[in-house]
Order: sequence, then C-alpha cells, then structure tokens
Amino acid sequence: MEGPGGGRLLYAHPDAPADPLGKGGGRDSSGAPQHQVDVAIVDIVESPSTVGALRRAGVAGTTTAVVAVGGDHRVHSPEEFARRARLWGASCPSDGQELLCPPAVWPPGRIQGPHRVLVTGGARSGKSTEAELRLLGESEITYLATGPAAGGDDAWDRRVKAHQERRPWWWRTEETLEAAGVLERTSGAVLFDCVGTWLAGTMDACGMWRIRRVPAPKRRCPPASTNSWRRGGAPPPMSWR
Repeated sequence: MEGPGGGRLLYAHPDAPADPLGKGGGRDSSGAPQHQVDVAIVDIVESPSTVGALRRAGVAGTTTAVVAVGGDHRVHSPEEFARRARLWGASCPSDGQELLCPPAVWPPGRIQGPHRVLVTGGARSGKSTEAELRLLGESEITYLATGPAAGGDDAWDRRVKAHQERRPWWWRTEETLEAAGVLERTSGAVLFDCVGTWLAGTMDACGMWRIRRVPAPKRRCPPASTNSWRRGGAPPPMSWR
C-alpha cells in the first residue's frame, strides 16, 4: 500500500516469497530499492520466517521498520513475544499506539556480527529449535548439520526429517563433518548443529571407539562425568556405548 506522500506499507502474507525481486539498480527518487517498503507488518507467530523472507527478497531493508503482531494465546507470555521480536529486529507496538509510515525515526540498527551464541541443554531439550528460532529473521543462512545421515535407525530418521521439514526452503544445508571448511568459506549466518555430534563423529572417524587391548593402569583412574544419553530417549551411537 502506498500513501499520498509516497510512504509504502506492507502487511506480509505468511507465504511471502523469498526470491529476490530484482537485480541491479532499480531505485526510487529517494535512493531506496524500488521494492523496499517503509513499514512491514508481520505476524511473527504465524510465520516468523516471513521476516527473513522479506529481507532476502529486498522488500525489507535497513531502513524498513518491521512491526511484529500476533502476540496472543499462541505465545505463553508478552515477554516471550517481545524476546522473539528483538531476535528478528522487529518492534512490538503497544495497543492503541499510532504508527507512522514512513516512521518518524529510523528503526534501531540490528546487531551486526561476527558474534557467536552457544545454545546448551540436555539431549532432545529443544536446542536446535531455539537456535533455528534465533535465525529466522536472517536473509542468508547455512545449516551445518554434523549428525549421522538418515538411514538404518527409524527414530533417528524421524528426527532428521523433522529438522529438515521445519527449515525455510531457502536455507542452505551442508551435511558434513568438515566444519572448519564450511565456516571458512561461508558468508552470512551459520547454524552449527551440533558441536556434540561433530565431536563424536570426528572421534569415530579417527577410530577412537575401536576396541583395543591396553595395559592395566598403574594407578586408579580419576572420576569423570558426562551427560547421560539415556535421558534423551534415543538409541545411543557407537560413541556412547
């Protein structure tokens, strides 16, 4: 929607296309890309990946105010709704608040990297879901999947399929243990899922789990601890046996 003064507002559909809408220098009289809007209203609960899709398509740019709506019973608290909006660089207007298009002031700048966030927790505690949630507002994502490939274990296959189906289609997936190479050559955000499976897979590739005869220790071994695989409810790989 375009107003008399040239302000452009978009209420984004949950299935907003993520393909870039044009190449090169299509710009309006103010110098903004011709497809860019001043205000984009997004239901971030219905379709949070729409924020990333609009940025990838060039519809939402650095001067676009992304307004988050949809804070209802689908989110357990106003604080959680506001947290998600901040992750995606969106604002949460209060009830009755008047919004201008274009905005009276530029939206606050999004935090620029490089920076790292480590999400920890027990097996099957929602680490991957939280990590994916944090990146849904980004336009360029590489998903570095280091777990075993699907095939041979029904429970694991179902988990892999669930992970694949909930990713936005434009996310690029790298299924490999060569994490250093991916991190070195990749631009944009990288979701490394996960460090534990990468370490176990790398040690497995080095033959760490082969049964060998070793001399008896000359002294008692010190105690050590680790997280319990059985708490995760999935069958253990060789590295946990």
